Amino acid sequence: MGIEQKVEQLKKIIEASSYLVCICEKGMLEETGYKDLEYSDTAYDVEEKYGYATEEIFNSAFYATRKEQFFDFYKTEILSADVNPNDGYKVLKVLEDRGKLKSIITTGIYSLPQRVGCKSVIELHGNINSNECPHCHKKYTIDFMKNNNKVPLCTECGSVVRPGVYLYGEMLDNSVMTSAMQETERADVLMICGSSFNGLTCTNCVQYFNGNKIVLINREPNYADSKADLVIYGEVSEILSMLV
Repeated sequence: MGIEQKVEQLKKIIEASSYLVCICEKGMLEETGYKDLEYSDTAYDVEEKYGYATEEIFNSAFYATRKEQFFDFYKTEILSADVNPNDGYKVLKVLEDRGKLKSIITTGIYSLPQRVGCKSVIELHGNINSNECPHCHKKYTIDFMKNNNKVPLCTECGSVVRPGVYLYGEMLDNSVMTSAMQETERADVLMICGSSFNGLTCTNCVQYFNGNKIVLINREPNYADSKADLVIYGEVSEILSMLV
């Protein structure tokens, strides 16, 4: 079956759905121009530049002991990344407006679904917009985080302002995880975008899915993908754009 025929099948699945939930994973983010700092060619550049691998720097232990180095990396590589929503995210907005897409579960930290107007979004790993002083809980913008010379300090109490993203070694917010699991349980159709079937987020969510169909859209094939009811390989944004 060709891509066009599979997309037509997906249209019928969506039309028949009463509670569609979409998981937006790293592959969908990468199509916006984001460079994977762990597994792409840039991983070597990061280690050459900072003396540590991304998973070492972007870690709770590193943050606790080497804040100046952490924020140098965070502001340069994370906050300054040129990441903007593509047409795939705009299609999700259309599906939400039509009343079909009920919820988006994402591991992205750049709030791309919200930037095109999506309202029901669960951000598993937090986002770069939600910065807060851990002591007095004053909120801070991205610009504040970017424009500090070294370590951003709270203007009220002088504490280090905490980025609104989860670091390696930290437990995810239990209430956020519960929301994601509940939405997966409610879904009659689960659409996975930008991940193989055995991706960590998919694995965690699928175990709570009791619905009718699982659809997977991803660039690269994986042996586990046959567990999905419909699999479409290709650029996620291009395939989603064919829906409308």
